[in-house]
Amino acid sequence: MNKQPIVLVAGSGNVTGMNVIRGLIEKNIKVIGCDFQQDNPANMLCQNLVVPKADAPEYTDVMIQNIRKCQISHVIPSNDHDLRRLTLMGELLENQGIWLNGYGPNTLSWLDKEATQKLFDAHKVLTPYIVTDDADYPYILRKKMMGNNRKFVYVVKCDEDRKEIPQQAFNVGIKTRFIEGKEYTIDVICDKNSQPWAIVPRLRIEVRNGMVYHACIVKDDKLITLVKCMCKDLNLKGINCLQCIHNSEDGEYYFIEINPRPGSGIDLSVQGGVNMPYLWIQETLGNSIDAPIEPEWGLNMLRYYSGYFYR
Repeated sequence: MNKQPIVLVAGSGNVTGMNVIRGLIEKNIKVIGCDFQQDNPANMLCQNLVVPKADAPEYTDVMIQNIRKCQISHVIPSNDHDLRRLTLMGELLENQGIWLNGYGPNTLSWLDKEATQKLFDAHKVLTPYIVTDDADYPYILRKKMMGNNRKFVYVVKCDEDRKEIPQQAFNVGIKTRFIEGKEYTIDVICDKNSQPWAIVPRLRIEVRNGMVYHACIVKDDKLITLVKCMCKDLNLKGINCLQCIHNSEDGEYYFIEINPRPGSGIDLSVQGGVNMPYLWIQETLGNSIDAPIEPEWGLNMLRYYSGYFYR
C-alpha cells in the first residue's frame, strides 16, 4: 500500500460523492473520482476518470485497470450501483491490499431489502413487518433489490393510491407496514472490529426526491445506544448510514435499512466535526483516534443548489 493514501470515490458527480470528496480534500488526502459521465461537477474538486456504468460487463476490468494505474489504496462507493459491483470485486481488491468501504459479511444483504428484514429479525432489531396483501393498507412499497435500475418509494394508503402505481413496481418491490413518526438517518463510522468510533443521528426534517433538504444533528441517547449494539451485532465496517422511524404511537425506533456507504447528508456530520471519510482512512492506516467522537449537537443544515460553470 502507498505510504500516502490515494482514495477513489466511485460515483463522484452525485451529491454524496461530492460531499465525500470535500471531506477528504480538506484534510489534504489525495482523491481521484470516477463517473460514467464526463460532464461532472466533481471536476472542479479533483481528477476524474470516465468509466462504464456499473451494470456494464466491462466495468470490473476498467476499474481494476484504473485502480492499478492510479495506485489507489482506498475505494469509497457513493451509490448503490457502484457499491454492488465493487462488493462483488471485494475479495479481489482485498487480496491486492485495497480497502473497500463498507465491505463485510452482510454488505450484499443490505442491498436486498428482504434479506435486510431477515437480518433485523434474527438480531431482534425492530423493523416494520412485510405486508403480503396488496390491499392491506397502509404500507410502503419500495424497490427490493438496490443497485440495479432506479429506486422508487410509494406510500400506499388506499385503493386509489394502489391503482396509480405501475404493476412493475409491485413485481420488483417489497411492501412493509407504514409507520407514522419522525425519520432519522444515522451516520456511523466503525473500525475493523465493528466498534463504532462515532454515531451521528440526523433528524430528517424535510426530504425532497429522496434527498434530505433540511436536517439537524440530535443527541438521542436511546437511539445512539441501539445503533451501537447494531454495529457490533450486524458486523458493520467503515462508513454506513442507517435509517429508522421513531414511531409516534409506541415511542419505539423501527429500522428501515442499512446502507454500507456514506449517505447524501454526510456533509452535515462532516461540518458537525465528524469527518467520517477521513476517519475511515485513519482507521485503516492504524492511526489512533480518541473515540467516541461527538458531533456539534443541534447543528442544522439547509441544502441549496449551486451551478458548475465550464466550457
